[in-house]
Amino acid sequence: MIRAYCLLFISFIHLAVFSQDFTLIGNIRSENDEPASFATVVATSTRTGEVYGTHCDEEGHFKLRLQEGTYTFTIHLVGYHDFTTEIKGSDLEVIHRDFLLEENAAEFNDVMVYADKKNLARDVMKNAIEARAKNRGKDFTMTYDGYMKNSIIRTAPDTTVAGKDSTYLALKERDRPKITNQLYLIESLSKVHFSPPSRCHEEILAYQDFKVTRPSEGHSMSMSIEYGEPDIIPQQHEAVNNYQLKSRSGYNEFSLYNRLLDLPSVSEKMILSPIGAGAMLSYQFDLDEIDIIDSTRVYKIKVTPLFKSEPLFSGIVHIRSDDWALIYADLRLNDEALIFYDNFHLVQYYDQLLSGQYTLADQSLDYSIKEGHAQINADIDILHSNRTLDSLFKFDQESVIYTEDAYDQDSAYWDEHRFLALTENELKYVSRQDSLQALYGSEEYYHKVDSTYNQLKFMDFILYGVGYRNREKNYEFFLNPLIMQLNPVGIGGYRHRLGGSFQKEFPNAYLLETDGMIDYGFRNEDVRGKVGLGLTYVPKKFVRTFIRVGDYYDMINTYASLGSLFSRSNYVRTQTISIAQRMELVNGLFAEVTFDYSDQKPINNMEGDKWSQRLFGDVNTPISFDRYTKSEIRLDLKYKIGQKYEIRKNKKILLGSRYPDITMTYRKGIPGLLRSEVNFDYIELKAKNETELGRLGNMEWSVMAGTFFNKTNLRLLEHRYFRGSDPIFFSDPLLSFQLLGPTLSTPNTYLRGNYFHHFNGIVLNKIPLIRKLKLTEAAGCAFLSIPSQDFHHAEFYAGIERTFRIREEIFRLGIYACTADSSWNKARIEFKIGLNFFDAFHKKWQY
Repeated sequence: MIRAYCLLFISFIHLAVFSQDFTLIGNIRSENDEPASFATVVATSTRTGEVYGTHCDEEGHFKLRLQEGTYTFTIHLVGYHDFTTEIKGSDLEVIHRDFLLEENAAEFNDVMVYADKKNLARDVMKNAIEARAKNRGKDFTMTYDGYMKNSIIRTAPDTTVAGKDSTYLALKERDRPKITNQLYLIESLSKVHFSPPSRCHEEILAYQDFKVTRPSEGHSMSMSIEYGEPDIIPQQHEAVNNYQLKSRSGYNEFSLYNRLLDLPSVSEKMILSPIGAGAMLSYQFDLDEIDIIDSTRVYKIKVTPLFKSEPLFSGIVHIRSDDWALIYADLRLNDEALIFYDNFHLVQYYDQLLSGQYTLADQSLDYSIKEGHAQINADIDILHSNRTLDSLFKFDQESVIYTEDAYDQDSAYWDEHRFLALTENELKYVSRQDSLQALYGSEEYYHKVDSTYNQLKFMDFILYGVGYRNREKNYEFFLNPLIMQLNPVGIGGYRHRLGGSFQKEFPNAYLLETDGMIDYGFRNEDVRGKVGLGLTYVPKKFVRTFIRVGDYYDMINTYASLGSLFSRSNYVRTQTISIAQRMELVNGLFAEVTFDYSDQKPINNMEGDKWSQRLFGDVNTPISFDRYTKSEIRLDLKYKIGQKYEIRKNKKILLGSRYPDITMTYRKGIPGLLRSEVNFDYIELKAKNETELGRLGNMEWSVMAGTFFNKTNLRLLEHRYFRGSDPIFFSDPLLSFQLLGPTLSTPNTYLRGNYFHHFNGIVLNKIPLIRKLKLTEAAGCAFLSIPSQDFHHAEFYAGIERTFRIREEIFRLGIYACTADSSWNKARIEFKIGLNFFDAFHKKWQY
């Protein structure tokens, strides 16, 4: 490739400097006597091997100046047989020749004689689209060495100059002095096994995040309540910086040989590849030029999106003529389609394996983010080498594994194995971060930080909380500050609550965790509290034993509407002891068995504040029932089909699955055990999934059914409860109803279904002016049926949404029109407002 380019370059320079000995003027036409527009003309010297080339114009004419001598003269045009002849020219001779091309139906069916460059470009891309699946290949596994460098810098005006230089403010912002700081630098080396379209296993051999986080010297305040439907799968979270574009499959998800690129961190909607099926309806293609590389024609095609608000690329792609393969791309994504970045640019090179398939060889990505007057710029380089076929490798659901020493490789290792040299700024950054790491990692500094953290200050009691930490032994405990102890909406009026926690993580990743609280109600002079103790002792299998003991006011419906969540009607007094055992049986199949013994008491004999009655109204009346004891065993099973994961530092990190989640719950009230008075059996099945529909957006659905097949002694508190509706607030449409009314419960068989669809601007993004607002469409429906109670409820909602970014956080605001019809209520329409948050760790929205 490089040799051919050099020969052409040298030839053109030679032609420009020295006078040519003869001129060849030609006219090329098809056998139908039509002009062979933009045919490629190549002349190769039989003596020196020098190559000269040009293209015909739209009328099939060309002109070529050559040195005296004999040349092998070749003409090529898509859809026609190559024409080859020998031409000899002498000093100052002008040769006029006409050439006739013969159709080649085998090369290009239904070929046309091109009237302009656009027709040629469209036919080239049509062939590339048709050949995409063949050139990508399938049923093969490739192994390669991967290197990634992610460098992020921040450029901002030098405000230190503003007060000293009177001319500073007179300058335009782009001309003002700037300060550039390196924010992040990440490198990784890996061994990757890849099989198209998406199977990938990456073994991280070395990983270095040079960012050093200063250990916290103070306290932070957080507050949470036990709210929502239970889930036995541990909720995993980690601090994720949206400035960093992270990959879960060795960056193969950026390959344009995939028809659709699913990049939720970049665009809400899947991105259509220029060589993907359907690209002819979304892109305009124009011929930029034609090159001869290694005796093969390469068409350079300019790509332009037809819809400015759709997630489409613009730029240049290179297509080989012999197999219509994509070998190079320099593309930018439509700015209006980006949800976090201000621009997104990729450059890719594709190489052909010996087996004929094309795979990504090298690529670079860069993007920028505007943050006030500052600019964040990121560059990511990904290099692949030593590509070999490996048919023996067997894929499983383990996507990524970090070797034991991946985080421990020293600078000497990186100096030897690093593919790309670090820039001067990056070297300074590494040196500075090494110094900080030495400081922050020293025993003296940790002792100082712990001593500072452990010092008691007045504001710790009031706002931050009282904590004690020992990093050497890796444990800490925390007592809630005064602001978290105040509970003005407690049961029976104001309650003062003292709570705290203790946890210790062991070197083998075992985790001991406790939490507890004790509170006092002044109006009723009652003391309540609970404490929990858990130990996770097989971290890769999530094996945990958790014990809870308490006498406290417990919620009847843990997922009640906001309007009734704190009302007295949703609480009872519970004296309980429970023990739960959780583990992952096989990959993706989780189980938890819980035994709960409790003494259930009503709270209708408690005094309450008058303001509480005024606030909650009728829903503030406590549930009246006879005190009883209960022994219950509960089995929860949840299967995440095809769950992918990674192993990091002896921990298993769950990455999700594209298949449905299947959940089963079985509850048994055991009569007579520890004087238990209940006797019931309940089973519930649920399936839930989120599916990408390509350019049509994404849908989520949930279907569940449950029944009490034994109700010998079933109490009201053990009924199946459903979340009531909130005025104005649009709640999670997969877990709740928008117009169901107050909290609903049943002791009978029920069937429930929820569906929600984000269309991601499929219509609004194509309407002029409206598309500038970046609005997207959403719609959904839900139903609940309890046949024995002759209750049937169905609702439908549709709305518009808008995604916003505030610094590193992304959220989506929506306005929805909701309507419902029910056996107990008349049809009505209400408008509601919803707020949805993007989970950067799992790369998905809350709903």
